[in-house]
Amino acid sequence: MTTALTALREEIKKHSPSSELVKLLSCAELHIGNQLSRIHELEEEAKQLREETGRLRVSVMTIMGVMSSMKKYIDPESLVFDTDQLAQDYTPWVNIMGANGMKPDGAPLNQIPRPQK
Repeated sequence: MTTALTALREEIKKHSPSSELVKLLSCAELHIGNQLSRIHELEEEAKQLREETGRLRVSVMTIMGVMSSMKKYIDPESLVFDTDQLAQDYTPWVNIMGANGMKPDGAPLNQIPRPQK
C-alpha cells in the first residue's frame, strides 16, 4: 500500500496542479491513505485480541488443572443423600422451641405480649 501511495504522489508531481487527473489522483491518495490507517488499526486490534485470547487460554488451563486435582479428593459416596434424612419431620422441635419463646435456631421470638386477664 505504501508503494501505491508513493507512486501516486510521484505521478501527481508530474502533472499540473489544476488538472482533473491531479484531482482524481489526490482523491485516490486520500482514500488509500485512509484505508491504510484503518488496516493498521485493525491489525493492532487483532494483535490485542490474540494476546487476550492467550491470557484467557492460560487461565482456563489453570482452572482445568485445579479442577482435575480437586476431582481426586471428591468422594462419590458423600454425594449420595439419605432419603430418610430428607423426609425427617422437625415439627415437634419447632413446637417445643416455640412454646419456650424461641425460634427453631435458638433465637428469641419477638412475640407481642398477650394482655393479662
